[in-house]
Amino acid sequence: FWTRGTSTASENIVIRGNVYLQGNGGGAQGIFMDNDAGIPYRNVLIEDNLIYSSYPHGITLVMAEGAVVQDNVAISVPGSKYNVSIRLSDVNNGILSENISN
Repeated sequence: FWTRGTSTASENIVIRGNVYLQGNGGGAQGIFMDNDAGIPYRNVLIEDNLIYSSYPHGITLVMAEGAVVQDNVAISVPGSKYNVSIRLSDVNNGILSENISN
């Protein structure tokens, strides 16, 4: 998700039931919602996703109003130099529950 050049908030976003399993080679970002425009996402639901990678951004959500991040698994492949994480920054009225991460 990108907000560069945006003048209104993205809202009512549902990211559910995805599976990202890294194969041979390097990892990639999982669910990555940064915020260049400084306009908070609104009503974001991220749930029941599986991310297995060697890249640190399992789930990243920056600047949101009304977000629920629940029942996700974001873990590192064996031998990874990074710990895969679930990271929320500048989230108001958010719920973070029942997730598993490094």
